[in-house]
Amino acid sequence: MALGFGFSVLPDYLCAEWVENRRLTLVLKPEHLVTNQIWLAYRKSERHTEKVKILLSILG
Repeated sequence: MALGFGFSVLPDYLCAEWVENRRLTLVLKPEHLVTNQIWLAYRKSERHTEKVKILLSILG
């Protein structure tokens, strides 16, 4: 529900249509894009297991 007040920080893909249709107003567009890093942790002893190798090849 949109009530017409408040602020939110949202990724472009979630609100692009609303901005385009003027249901939302873009008040600040960062100069530098925000990145989202995903970290993969595993035991050193499992580095050579098939599951870890497959996952690393997919993400690599």
